[in-house]
This record gives sequence, C-alpha cells and structure tokens, in this order.
Amino acid sequence: MTHFPVKLGLTALLLTIALASSGRGQDAPVQKDYDAGWKAFNAGDYAEAEAKFKAAIAKAEPLGPKSATLASCLHGLSGVYYMQSKYAEAEPLESQALEIYRSASGEESADVARCLTSLAHIKYVQSRYDEARPLYQKSLGILEKLNGKDSPDLATALSGLADLQYMKSELDASEATYRRVIALLEKTPQSDPQSLAHALSGLGNLAVTRAGDKEDDEARAREKEAEALYKKAIDVLETGVRKDHPESARILSSLAGLYYKKDRYDEAVTTYRRALAIEEATLGAEHPDLGESILGLAHTLYMKSDYDEAEPLYRRALALEEKRHGRDKAGAVQILVSLGDVAYCRSDFKDSEDFYQRALAIAEKESGAESPDAATVLEHLAFLYHQTDREADANTLEEKAKAIRDKPRTDSPKAEHPKDKDQPRG
Repeated sequence: MTHFPVKLGLTALLLTIALASSGRGQDAPVQKDYDAGWKAFNAGDYAEAEAKFKAAIAKAEPLGPKSATLASCLHGLSGVYYMQSKYAEAEPLESQALEIYRSASGEESADVARCLTSLAHIKYVQSRYDEARPLYQKSLGILEKLNGKDSPDLATALSGLADLQYMKSELDASEATYRRVIALLEKTPQSDPQSLAHALSGLGNLAVTRAGDKEDDEARAREKEAEALYKKAIDVLETGVRKDHPESARILSSLAGLYYKKDRYDEAVTTYRRALAIEEATLGAEHPDLGESILGLAHTLYMKSDYDEAEPLYRRALALEEKRHGRDKAGAVQILVSLGDVAYCRSDFKDSEDFYQRALAIAEKESGAESPDAATVLEHLAFLYHQTDREADANTLEEKAKAIRDKPRTDSPKAEHPKDKDQPRG
C-alpha cells in the first residue's frame, strides 16, 4: 500500500543549484535561457524547459569544458529529464556536470557535493542502491566539513539516504535519518520546505510499514501518526511553496492509500482524485507516472462497487503500463487480474476468464509457471470456476496454486479474490 517517494529530493536540490548558480557571471544570453529554463521547469513545462536549457548549453560550451556556467546548465537539463523519468538521458549530463565542478570548484566544494547528491538520486530511483549510497555519504562528508553537522544544507542528501535505508529495510536507521532532517529544518522551515515535507512523509511511510496488517492498538496508533505526518507534509508544501505543488500528489497518494487500508473509501476517493488532478496538470494525462494514482483510485472505486468508473481506470492504467514497458509484460498481470475481478462482479464470466487467462499467460512467460504471480492468477481462476460450477477445474487449479505457495520463498503474498482487500491490488 505504501507509495514511496522518489522525485521530491532532486527537485529541491535542483532548485538549490539554480539559485547557487544564478549570478555567477554567466554571459547575458546564457543567463537569459538559463533563467527561462528554470521558469518553465517550475511551471511543469518540461518541453519548454528542455529547449531553453539546450539553448543555454550551446551558448555556454564556448566558455570551455571547465566552466561552472556550463555545469549549471547541464544540471538543469538533467533535472528536466529526471522529472520525466528519462534517467538514461539525465545520468550522463549529471556525470558531466560533476566532472566540470571537480575541475572548476575543487574536489570538496559545495557544487561537487550537490552534484553527487543529484547523481545519487538518479541511481536511487533506478534501484541502484549500492551505487547511490556511497555518493550520498561522500556528499554528506563534504557538506559537513564545509558547513558543520547541523547545517540545513545537509537535508537533501540526508533525505535521499533515508529513502535508501527505507528501501533496504533499514527501518531504524531510516527513521533516525528522517528525524535528523526534520530537526535541521524545523528551526528554519522556510529554508527548504520541500525537504522538510519529504522527511515528514517518509516518517509517515515508516509508520504505515511498521503497522503492517496488524489491528492492535499499536498499529492503530502508528496509522494515526502516519495520517498526521502526511497532512503536515502537505501543509508544509502548500504554505512554504504553493498549493497543489507537484510533489503534494505523491504524499496525497500515500494518504489515500492509508484511507483505503482503513476502509475509509470516500476519503480515499477524494484524496486520490486530488493527487491525480495535480499529476495530470503537471505531467500530462499520458505520463506513465500517473499509473499509481489511477490504480489506487480504481481499487477504491472497485471496493465501493462502482464498476462503471473503476473499469476505464484499470484500462487506462494498463495502457500506461504497456506504453512504458511494452505489451504483455509482468507489470500488466495484476491490472489484468483487476479487470477480471470487475468483469466477475458484473457477472461477465467469459470476459473475466479471458482477462485471467491472459494474465496467466503473461505471468508464466515473464515470471515462470511456478511464480507467485502465476499462483495469484490461478487462485482467481479457481474462484471463478467454483462460482460457475466447474469444480474439477477449480480444484486442479487450487492444488497447483497451493503447491506454488508451499514452496519456501520470501516474495509470495497471498492473492485476493474478488472483493477481498488486505492491500490494494497492483
């Protein structure tokens, strides 16, 4: 259920670099395109931002390969690609900027530290955690040496490290790092509201993770804490930056997921809709990063038995998944299962079976015939066959799914049947 952040840290860092780079004595034509690039970036107009930063780079290149002006322009273009999930394009630009800063500013300069953090973020969002960690640590070492261990300038690199620790299941270390960020920034929250919001929502994610599926008093207290942290993070962004900030969508999606988990479906629908509206306004209706909010909204509407609205959302999520990864890839399996569930609940049993069979074929091809994905689809098919008086077929599939589940593994979540919902599907 937890919707983990990936984009916020670099956005804040890029803006810091933009401010630090402004007024460095760039030639007026470079500065004009550079400033226009950031203006378009902040407005979410990435096509315009890309054009302006490319123009700035072309004008900065004659200044020489060791020009900090050129490096700052490369940073900007890298950020544009990063925010569009074009990591293959972003990374070499960031690496080039890093080498320029090392030559122009010195190995242990603030510019190098910020650039190391940017590069770490790019590796982190590609799950290259072992490559990202030493970059965060090196950046922190430089910044602590330059500014001291209590400087707010450490916040962005610390937030990235906390994210990484979370993803590596180092929960105690992650919590300590997020709390360090909050302690650094709450004294002067206006200095970096985005990093403060990031850390607050990160603590919210930790609280939800630690609550798990338990229903005891401790779990409920953690979920209540998470809700308060998400709301505080959104308020920090709205008051410190602007209302409906692009990064608010991620936190709203996490909050909506928490509402879903607690069966607060009306609140979940409202919150998912708001998250999706922000994402559509900033990324465009066809951007693949919308998939999570679309699926969350679809799952919630499904639980409210609003199949007429849930179905087109699932189809939209499937189209985005296929656009990003290609047709009939593993990411489509759970969406097809969800479409099968919707068809089942409408008593469209033929369509339901067709969706499940397509999901099974993909799961067996992409993940293996004895994978958890395959077991999930087999269980859904078996459920359908039981309900349509095909008991022999149902029993065969159940036995096959059970054999898969009984094999020792660490990645085999139990499937949901139609109308079950320990977690949102997808």
